[in-house]
Amino acid sequence: MNILAVDDHEENLYFLESLLKPGGNRVLGAANGAEALEILKSEKIGLVISDILMPVMDGFQLCLEMKKDDTLRAIPFIFYTATYTGPQDEAFARKIGADLFLVKPCEPDTFLDAVEEVMAGASSPSQPSAPGEQDEVEVFKLYNERLIRKLEQKMIEVERELEARKAAEEELKRSEERYRTLVENAGEVIVVAQEGKIRFANRRVFDLLGVQPEELKDRPFTQYIHPEDRQILFERRADMLQGKFLPSDYCFRVLDRAGRPRWVEINAVVIDWEGRPATLNFLEDITERKRVQDEQDALREQLAQSQKVEAIGRLAGGVAHDFNNMLSIILGYGDMLLGKIGADDPLRDFVLQIVEAAKRSAALTRQLLAFSRKQTLKPEALDLNDTLSNLEKMLRRLIGEDIELKVVPGEPLAPVMADPGQIEQVILNLAINARDAMPGGGKLIMETSNVDADEDCVKLHEDLTPGSYVLLSVSDSGCGMDDDVKNKIFEPFFTTKDKGKGTGLGLATVYGIVKQSGGNISVFSTPGKGASFKIYLPRTETAPAEAKAVPAAGEKWAGENSGGNILIVEDEEGLRKLMQDILSRQGFTVTLAADGSDALRFIEEKSLAPDLLITDVVMPGISGFALVEKFRTAFPDIRVLYMSGYTDQEVYKMSEQDRGAPFMHKPFSIVELTAKVKEAMRGGIAGNI
Repeated sequence: MNILAVDDHEENLYFLESLLKPGGNRVLGAANGAEALEILKSEKIGLVISDILMPVMDGFQLCLEMKKDDTLRAIPFIFYTATYTGPQDEAFARKIGADLFLVKPCEPDTFLDAVEEVMAGASSPSQPSAPGEQDEVEVFKLYNERLIRKLEQKMIEVERELEARKAAEEELKRSEERYRTLVENAGEVIVVAQEGKIRFANRRVFDLLGVQPEELKDRPFTQYIHPEDRQILFERRADMLQGKFLPSDYCFRVLDRAGRPRWVEINAVVIDWEGRPATLNFLEDITERKRVQDEQDALREQLAQSQKVEAIGRLAGGVAHDFNNMLSIILGYGDMLLGKIGADDPLRDFVLQIVEAAKRSAALTRQLLAFSRKQTLKPEALDLNDTLSNLEKMLRRLIGEDIELKVVPGEPLAPVMADPGQIEQVILNLAINARDAMPGGGKLIMETSNVDADEDCVKLHEDLTPGSYVLLSVSDSGCGMDDDVKNKIFEPFFTTKDKGKGTGLGLATVYGIVKQSGGNISVFSTPGKGASFKIYLPRTETAPAEAKAVPAAGEKWAGENSGGNILIVEDEEGLRKLMQDILSRQGFTVTLAADGSDALRFIEEKSLAPDLLITDVVMPGISGFALVEKFRTAFPDIRVLYMSGYTDQEVYKMSEQDRGAPFMHKPFSIVELTAKVKEAMRGGIAGNI
């Protein structure tokens, strides 16, 4: 049997088909009464099962149309509906000719039994009559009453829906007001960006940019981003819109109305804005926090640099004593060999190489000590103009003919207190550094002037304090340097030169000497535009002293005190023997002691009465200063010559009586030893230490 199921829901049609097909029935489906009538015209249908409420034509209308048609009137009709308002629905269905009225849901067995019962009744020979005119009027009357009730019910539902919608709109309005209050009074700047433009900004944006939110709407957001940060911002936004996972917060710079940069931290998420993707951005002004953080980073970097300097200083100071002892031995015996070897002797060049290597080693040690600020300086009042004048010829030979040297002395120039040799080393190192920065030639300018550093000046120079200074400026027209190189330029062993062409100690040495001299050094440079080193040295009221005569190399001992007794106290055996060899050849009687205990034993047991005591400062057991104090109890007027390979301030821990005693720094040559002994035998010169 063909069964026509009429329902506008696919799942209901599928359910009916599942129930009825196992019985061998063919089930056809229609979505409304109009479709059902078309099928009824072309197919032989044995049963119609219909819902009531459907579009186009409902079930009641379908039933009426079938019962008016002589060819369709006899087909059994079952209403199977979830629309049930009471017994009147079933009565109405029966009135218009329906055979059965079933309410959804219905148990499958009950449903099938009902279908079977209807079909059994349909097999009877009686033919249902068509509804008469009066019946049809009554049917339509009942149908209209039902429609009226439906309309009334629908109107009630619409009124309720309108009331609910009105309440929802009012709640939405209140919610929007709460949202606006929260957004406008948020502690952060809130910005919505879409397709490269600003779509929304809250009032806080004025505090950050000095621009009203209304002015920002639909403007390109790049207009307010620092040029150096735009690219990374574009890339992150593109990654976010593609759904890539990124850290939610990062920092960049914005530009306010006046073009001044301010640091912000951003937290952004992707949202839907009017149907298109956009980014919701929360911006926090961290300019002050960044400034404090940068200052803290700078302090940490300074601390790390200071610790590095201190570590290298401890290393340099720790090895200086023994290293300088060895260099003194090498230099001393080398000089002695040179005195015995003729100019034509082929071995002379070998000895000269040994002596020169020892001198270079001594110079390298002094560089390390200068950098670590642990060398022993001999400061005196200097006129930097005189220093530059004395070095000018050497500087011209050093930098070469392709570099123009211009010396601009400031007049009149105040004196400074510094070690002359170390200041010369500063100038030479800066000249060499400038020469290497101008391989194709250029200009080197050295200027001096008196300056008074005020608050504005000290802001440009790290660690410079207000006061009166002499400024030495060394400027070149070389390749210059970027910020990364400038930040490392004074670090030990840092160099931009090729491997094997620099130790990385030149500018580190300059820095150490200037700092140890109480001064300050800064560098100003731009890639391709040269560099300028500014050295500030404190002025002094002391007038520069006249130059002293320097002993000539190989000068022999000659003096009224020749032939005296000298006691040498030194814990390095090789150095003791060297000094004995040198001074014995000068006509002195030399006694050697390995330490202070040995020296005191000679005094007590052998009644030694030396004319000159030469002692190391730092020794095992008794220090040189303590030894001299013990000697003075027996020999109040004994002459003393101190020596040391250490570089710290131990040399200053002497008694007031010995404050003017001669001091000899290791390593030393035969000429230096001879000159110092001569000086000490003549009673010493105040101010040597």
